[in-house]
Amino acid sequence: MLAKLVSGLAFSLMGQMTASAEMLELKVARAEASRDNVPPGGAVDVLLTDESVEAAAFTESRVGRQIHIRADGILLMSPFIGGPMNGPTIQLSGGMTPEAAKNLAFLLNHSAKLTIDDEPVK
Repeated sequence: MLAKLVSGLAFSLMGQMTASAEMLELKVARAEASRDNVPPGGAVDVLLTDESVEAAAFTESRVGRQIHIRADGILLMSPFIGGPMNGPTIQLSGGMTPEAAKNLAFLLNHSAKLTIDDEPVK
């Protein structure tokens, strides 16, 4: 079900896999459903905790490469990184309905484990 909730990521993304896979858990401080300019218009703004600062280094070292975003181990999307994170917020968007955005925000606010990795999808 979660895999249908999200199909894109707000920061633009491009590239290929790294040779050595790594996974990073992101601690969510708050998630809120929002709007995206791309139909069907749903998005989720995610504020990460200070503990998730290593996500910036993770994305910086993978510019141009594909990563995977998972909630509770379920693959949500596999975007390509166009640039490093430069703050504590990310926006999950692209092909998500407003209803799906509300559902995902609820899950992220209620203990869903959000991870990013560069492991091959099996």
